[in-house]
Amino acid sequence: MQQMVRISVSMDEKLLGEIDRAAAKEGRNRSEFLRHAVEEYFAQEEAKERRRRAMEKAITIQDKIRAKTKPWDAVGFIRKMRTANR
Repeated sequence: MQQMVRISVSMDEKLLGEIDRAAAKEGRNRSEFLRHAVEEYFAQEEAKERRRRAMEKAITIQDKIRAKTKPWDAVGFIRKMRTANR
């Protein structure tokens, strides 16, 4: 385990009370609870960044495919399919 460093954080009493209640509910002390919350925050931010990069990659791929194909009228195609199925 890495060496722990003590820090000082200021917050209002209501928030501190909520943290203490949530920590007790999870069977953690205040430090463990806050450490876990910060770790979860960073994990979520990393996941958001991975999703953003994946979306950018997908858009880039779509743009390349679109550039190689002729224009396509999706709405017109759906209308033709609906008409043909009547």
